[in-house]
Amino acid sequence: MISLGLRKLVCVGMITAALHPLAYAAPIQLTLEGIPSIDFGEVQPGSRKDLNEINGYHTSAKIESSENSVWSLYIKADDLLTSGPNTIAGNNFRWATWYAGFYKTGGSGSTDWYHRRAGLANLGTEISFIPLDNKLVYTSGASDDYPAFNDINHNGGYTEVQFQFILDIPYSQAPGDYATTITYTVTQ
Repeated sequence: MISLGLRKLVCVGMITAALHPLAYAAPIQLTLEGIPSIDFGEVQPGSRKDLNEINGYHTSAKIESSENSVWSLYIKADDLLTSGPNTIAGNNFRWATWYAGFYKTGGSGSTDWYHRRAGLANLGTEISFIPLDNKLVYTSGASDDYPAFNDINHNGGYTEVQFQFILDIPYSQAPGDYATTITYTVTQ
């Protein structure tokens, strides 16, 4: 489900999000790529599972902005991982970002990729989904290598933020199929 509010785009769930064509161009768009669903498969109590099978990441958020205004990307779990009456403690389910960058068309018509790790709020740190609120992931701004270029307005390009997901299963965890919904939000 996607809802488009005034200067706010929300992508709910772990499916590829697609915006339907509108009569006007939305000022900001968000899509999930890579492996948009999070499925840890079968895991044993006392084990750790990392989802990072695409060159170190699992899912990427792709953001396109057409306005000259700073924007930010957030992530949150809507609830704890649950299976019936059982839950997995929130600090056992985490996310991490190791890379972000943007693709932009230059004034000469050339297109280039620019690194933007400086925009990541928690570069390389595993962040718990607890408390169940929005966690700042990324803020647009100048390229790490070429400060004259930024991803505030993509001018035909996009920003990509890569996610990995981590799950630690306690030894005493009851068996079951645990699930929750992850929400990605972009505000401008």
